[in-house]
Amino acid sequence: AVDIGPHVMLDQERCIQCSRCIRFCDEITKTGELAFFQRGERSQIGIFPGKRLDNAYSGNVVDLCPVGALTLKEFRFKTRVWYLKNTPTICAGCARGCNVVVSVGQQQTMMTTKGQIDDRVKRIVPRVNEEVNAHWICDEGRMSYAREQEAARLEAARVGGADVSYDAAVAAAAKALAGAGRAGKLGVLASPRTLSEDLFAWRELVGALGGAVSGVRSLVSGANDSLLVRADKGANARGAAWIFGAAAGEEAVMAVVAKGLVTTLLVLGDTLDPADTPTLPVAAKGKVEVIFV
Repeated sequence: AVDIGPHVMLDQERCIQCSRCIRFCDEITKTGELAFFQRGERSQIGIFPGKRLDNAYSGNVVDLCPVGALTLKEFRFKTRVWYLKNTPTICAGCARGCNVVVSVGQQQTMMTTKGQIDDRVKRIVPRVNEEVNAHWICDEGRMSYAREQEAARLEAARVGGADVSYDAAVAAAAKALAGAGRAGKLGVLASPRTLSEDLFAWRELVGALGGAVSGVRSLVSGANDSLLVRADKGANARGAAWIFGAAAGEEAVMAVVAKGLVTTLLVLGDTLDPADTPTLPVAAKGKVEVIFV
């Protein structure tokens, strides 16, 4: 077993020299980390001296390998693939919307090794869609489940820092939203990762409460590449803009909050991801009650 990259291991004795992984690095990513070395019966796949298989799409060589010579470190020996429950879905890592399959480990009485008897996500692999992502996904999307599973989660609803029942939390949130709506001091900051159906429902609710100062966050980081990755990390940025309006953004909403014109701010987003959790301006501290959903 040879460690050839941050995510990929090579078991050389399994390799049949089909050259799929070499062609992927030469023709798709155009990074050329892999090659044939030696000749004849001594021929073998390997990486160039001093170079690692460390491109943004390295995990795809594992999907391409027909004999399991290339394996993903994060999934290697975790469970048998025929014990997985596969669900087709969409990657929410950026605005590309790559088609993927999420594989969840199933509880098996025959498998007693620690870490295999659970219902956690074991891997994410690409699902073919020639119009969107063809046969590939980036490593960031492939590994996204690990970050979410390791994130700290609240074990109960909270109001004012104290644990309460969910009914009590919903009642407190409804009272705050209704009061701010009637007073014309309600603000809404929507996330470009929120589902269109949820955004529409929230817009209808806010309208029924009397309206609000609304805006959509912009989650842009890095740059577009020539294959799949997009700088816009808001998976539903266009849908959010259609529903809540494209004119106002986070800065505009926060400016109104800083002036004290908003007393209750409804934030729709992913509180497990720091990039999707807004920071209140210093001028707004103590002036506004924030409700995360």
